[in-house]
Amino acid sequence: MKRAHGNSSNKINSELHQQRMTLQAHRKVRPEPVVEPLAPNPGESNELSAKQRERQQIQETIEILRRDTDELRKALTSVDSLKTRLKILQQTFAQNTLQWENDLRRLQLSVDDIVVLQVNSEVLQNMEATLKAKSERRADTILQQEKALAVLVEQISMVTEKLDGPAKAYQAYMVQEEKWALRRQEIIGAPDQPNTICGLRLARAQLKKDVPLQLEYLRSSRIAVVHRIFQELLASKDTFAQYVEPIQAYARQHQDVLGPLGLSFDVQINESGFASTFLSYINQSMKGAFHGTDQALSTVKTLIANANFDNEKDATDFAEAVLDKLETAIDTSPRSSVDVHSQLRQGRTTVEVYDYVLGLTYLQPVFHLQMHHKDLPTLSPGERGALLLAFYLLLDPSTIPLVIDQPEENMDNQSVYEFLVPCIKAAKAKRQIIMVTHNANLAVVCDSEQIIYAQMDKVNEVIRYTAGAIESPEINRHVTDVLEGTMPAFRNRQNKYFTQ
Repeated sequence: MKRAHGNSSNKINSELHQQRMTLQAHRKVRPEPVVEPLAPNPGESNELSAKQRERQQIQETIEILRRDTDELRKALTSVDSLKTRLKILQQTFAQNTLQWENDLRRLQLSVDDIVVLQVNSEVLQNMEATLKAKSERRADTILQQEKALAVLVEQISMVTEKLDGPAKAYQAYMVQEEKWALRRQEIIGAPDQPNTICGLRLARAQLKKDVPLQLEYLRSSRIAVVHRIFQELLASKDTFAQYVEPIQAYARQHQDVLGPLGLSFDVQINESGFASTFLSYINQSMKGAFHGTDQALSTVKTLIANANFDNEKDATDFAEAVLDKLETAIDTSPRSSVDVHSQLRQGRTTVEVYDYVLGLTYLQPVFHLQMHHKDLPTLSPGERGALLLAFYLLLDPSTIPLVIDQPEENMDNQSVYEFLVPCIKAAKAKRQIIMVTHNANLAVVCDSEQIIYAQMDKVNEVIRYTAGAIESPEINRHVTDVLEGTMPAFRNRQNKYFTQ
């Protein structure tokens, strides 16, 4: 839009300069003045005077009609300006009320229950039609008057031919002066004549006045589209949430087991890959907000870090902030605009950049899982292992036997006791758990129905297995020796602990 504005402005300025040069050249060919004779022929002089007075009246009438036409044009401009502002008002109203949708749905209300915007555009439409009709009638009248003036000028020329020498020379001068004046008026023109100096001045003034209004309207429309795109993302988020709800319900039902993990399940709209994709459009060697590889990346990351993409306003503000930096010159006071296209890599277009930034394709609903308010990527290996076991033991609906090799790895004994033991106890109620472990909390506190003790004879390379319940004296002794480090070691530790 700004480039089109610039091109239009340059074209108007070029045409205006050409017309001024034409006027300057026309001034140099003005007829040399001739003194009016003292005693012209009375009859011819009277006829000539009458026609000249008639010509003067027609010229004055044309001037009045042109002023009237100019006022009509100004009125039409005001109507057009009001129509544009009404569109902006309606667009802004729709955009703002769109953001209320979730709250209104929750309260079972509609926008119309709270506020109604009534715009009577018919008044302006009727007024516009009336003004256009008047303007057309004025234009027709001016055309008729100009034709009558041309006929009268010709008649004056014919009467002048009948005069004597000095009078004839004077009248010839008057005719030439009249033609010169008419040509001068054609160059200067009127506001309603597009290719004249006055018309071009008006066009330039209107461009300065109308383009900001049009830009304001288009920006408002642009933001409204972004809001509609975000609403589609929210709809996708709601669809994702339907699949998360059963997990959340299960977690609430098993709060006694899952409580120590501090699990929270959610669906959020997250950003992905914006920095690399956006900067692939930008020529970072050009001066601007995204100049320099490191500086450009830092600027984009700062914008991303300051945005909560799960919030509609933040997401749209982010897109606007990116484009604002792209469109605005840095280190200038007051702020000035720059050409976006000049900052792009070769082969890239302004439309591509705007489509990407405003299209929000870099946002998508993502299943979000936290453990003690920590995101999954930031969890320690032990915490990740615990989380994985929680899904296998509790959330997996399967009833087939489950084999687990040393689930206590990367976990301290307190976590094993507070989390793993309740999970395994809950899981074994619906499926068989076969587990290899060196941890007494798992083998003993989980109330194993059967314990298998494995002993390897390294000399004969034979592995012997002994199986039984914990109540078996032999199994009990093996459990004490292997998992507790023998009974004396267990009692030694026990005697040193404070009992509370």
